[in-house]
Amino acid sequence: MTIVFFYPSKNIGGVQTLFLRLGEALKDSFDIVYVDVENGFYSNSGVQSFARIVKYEGQFDSSEYSDPVIVTPPSEIIKAKNYFSGNEKVFFWHVHPYNTISTFPGFNFFNKLSKRTIKLLVKTLLLSQHRSLKKTFGKALDANALMFMDGTNKDSFHYFFDKCDSAGLLPIPVECSATFEKSQCPNRPEKEILVWVGRVEHFKSPILDYILNKFLVSSLDKNHEFHIVGDGQDLERFKSMYSHNTSIKFIGSLQPAELQQLLESDIKLSFCMGTSALECAKAGIPSVLVDAFYTAVPDNYKFKWLYESKNFSLGEVLSSKPVDNECGRELHALLEEVENNDNFVAKQCFDYVAQNHNIEVVKKRLVNGLRNSNLYIEDIGRIESTMIYRLYGCLRDRAQILTKK
Repeated sequence: MTIVFFYPSKNIGGVQTLFLRLGEALKDSFDIVYVDVENGFYSNSGVQSFARIVKYEGQFDSSEYSDPVIVTPPSEIIKAKNYFSGNEKVFFWHVHPYNTISTFPGFNFFNKLSKRTIKLLVKTLLLSQHRSLKKTFGKALDANALMFMDGTNKDSFHYFFDKCDSAGLLPIPVECSATFEKSQCPNRPEKEILVWVGRVEHFKSPILDYILNKFLVSSLDKNHEFHIVGDGQDLERFKSMYSHNTSIKFIGSLQPAELQQLLESDIKLSFCMGTSALECAKAGIPSVLVDAFYTAVPDNYKFKWLYESKNFSLGEVLSSKPVDNECGRELHALLEEVENNDNFVAKQCFDYVAQNHNIEVVKKRLVNGLRNSNLYIEDIGRIESTMIYRLYGCLRDRAQILTKK
């Protein structure tokens, strides 16, 4: 069996890191292939030592590989159908609550609406595409070709498509040592460091803005620094808003080895969602799990530790409505808890990752999922477009032409 990871991109993100990690973990048992764009993430990550890179152009030649199975998020379904020849098996891994909804035209405009409004929109104005996707992913469920990274993803899919009761959970994995060891930094910094690890764009920007405001309002900048590790479309905007404060530092995007080195330094607290939360926790850092927002974060939003998560959740998509999280904590309460018992919080986060996200366990479940999948690219029906979809495409193409002039 040849495992083909399909998520061509130049960015460093959760899915890219996930597929990179799994390829390394499975390389001794299977042939590994990454489909990548020119000068993309995988091409620059050294995977050539254990995997083959195929350029994302033209059409994939499956005759060169033994029993190819494609692993991809549902968001890539249209790209995958157009790129692969048809006789390849496919396995969808739902790794973001809006993975399927993001395939709809205009998603970047309506994602700021409430889930209820989005559901109404896609089941009326975008009805034909909704029906096509519902039918296709219904086939995937029947063919054991769709699994979800956590309960949040599964619930979101069920909300928009009214199905998925039989689908299983396949949590995001990380390599994790058997025993907890908190890194000891011989040269402690003058100010204690809080860190954000993740992109600075889209659904991550509102919560980062909320955290930074809490940091400044609480006057924590007198004794602490806040380091932002990541890149993205909103980075320059954040720099213009916060660079005047010398306690907020922008580190930029780091390669996996550089990130690991940073996490092994003396960090007091981390704020992350997704894979980044696992990376920080396994490094022995007390890890705050934050949620995704496409709109402003409500004033009553409070924080929770990673180990308090349910059903493998690595962050929910919430709206600007007041949040019911009475069990959450304010920023100063998090720091007090760490000050009083640093090792306890760090070990709780570490143990949660080791018990629920160990790559040795997850990779076996993934391989079983790939072998049990009975869905082929040719089984994916035509994703119907609507008049609105075609109009959106024309307007987008026209805007691109005017931009180039």
